[in-house]
Amino acid sequence: MTRFPIRGFNMCESLLRHTPDELRRFLRRMKSLNFNTVIIHYDYGWKHYHDIICEECRKSGVDITLMTFGPRTFFSLSGCSREHFAKDGNGKSFTSTAECETHPCFSDPRALELFCRGAEIWLQQLPPEIRRVHMRAGDGHLFCRCPECRNKTVQDLWQPFVAGFVNAAKKHRPDLQLETDVYYGRYELPQNCSAHEQLDFIMFDPFLRSPLYPLNDMNAPEIHSVLLEHLKQWCKRFPGKVYIHENTMKQGFFGVFQHGTDAVLEDLKTFRETGVQGVCFEAYEPGYSAFEEMFETISPAMNGEVVPSVHDPVADWCRRNKEIQWCRSIEQHPERFLPPGDDLEYEKLISRIHSCPIDSKLYREYLDFAMARQDKLDWLYGCFTIARRGRLAGTLKWEGLSPLAQDFSTRTKLWDFLEDLPHHQSALEVGRQIAEELYRCAR
Repeated sequence: MTRFPIRGFNMCESLLRHTPDELRRFLRRMKSLNFNTVIIHYDYGWKHYHDIICEECRKSGVDITLMTFGPRTFFSLSGCSREHFAKDGNGKSFTSTAECETHPCFSDPRALELFCRGAEIWLQQLPPEIRRVHMRAGDGHLFCRCPECRNKTVQDLWQPFVAGFVNAAKKHRPDLQLETDVYYGRYELPQNCSAHEQLDFIMFDPFLRSPLYPLNDMNAPEIHSVLLEHLKQWCKRFPGKVYIHENTMKQGFFGVFQHGTDAVLEDLKTFRETGVQGVCFEAYEPGYSAFEEMFETISPAMNGEVVPSVHDPVADWCRRNKEIQWCRSIEQHPERFLPPGDDLEYEKLISRIHSCPIDSKLYREYLDFAMARQDKLDWLYGCFTIARRGRLAGTLKWEGLSPLAQDFSTRTKLWDFLEDLPHHQSALEVGRQIAEELYRCAR
């Protein structure tokens, strides 16, 4: 059995939530796993950490794929305004500035022109050590719904911008390997595949799947069979180009046993049969320890070894009880699976967060727990996510917040807030100060 050509991690939007030492430790570990690819987000941390990333990847023999949210980056560089962004049915732009979830308006020719101009600027600024770039869009639920766009598929709304990026790259950096993604809301093949035919790789992200079931499991949620069928279509249409991105760790916010190691091993078999070229797993250092055993188990399988099936008791329990996600109900009694300690207490806390109103008491309890274990948990993402859920539900409010903390508490995405901070500031230190302020002012 041969090894997958692509074996690695996608650090997603988490770079600025790493200390320099954590980032070095993460990249050095890839050598022991014999992983050869890391996806780094240009939008969220590359400008801060590119020296460390290039140094450590060179030492570990890891190839860098520099990923960017095309609309966010290219529009920022070309001076685009909200009039060129995707709109709702009433003609109002979904976002006011270029950010993670910004999409362009397909029917505005000026939007495509500015997008392509920004792509050219970005490509010309790339350092020579970058040999592979990935251009993508955000989640697929905010594509344009203006009268001219609303009757088109999301994939076809996005295709001209993929083509514009490819043309800009061929013109300014013909040495680059190029890729884009097949993601939430964009799983269908576009009517015009000419741009994708010029790509070197295509990332397929089965975003809505449950990690507790293999994709081919007959008892899995219905979305699994839909995703698997789309995956087969893309692999057949673009043989040798498609690889997988798995949201395995899911930002560590659904409990330490959110993964199903047995399901991952079964999926690797399916991927080989389908012609998939490999897998990049979502991962980051704060919280990796809870998933370390899983990656040590699947690494040999990624590298071509025959790995026996394993028994994952939590995943097995969920399947028997028809549960799609672990830790959604306190009645699941995680003490049946975990020995006393931090993991057990974290599972119980997360169970309550998913099943109870998030008030100031529960919010402070989470922060106390997470801040005391910053080396094991992605505490800043947890702080942001729980605060946002409580605010949107109306069960958590604050009094007397500073303008910066107010901005933090009302953002859609944490990573846009962190990237907007002045580059001389530590995102983690600013985040810590804001977390302490939210703790004091919660009502």
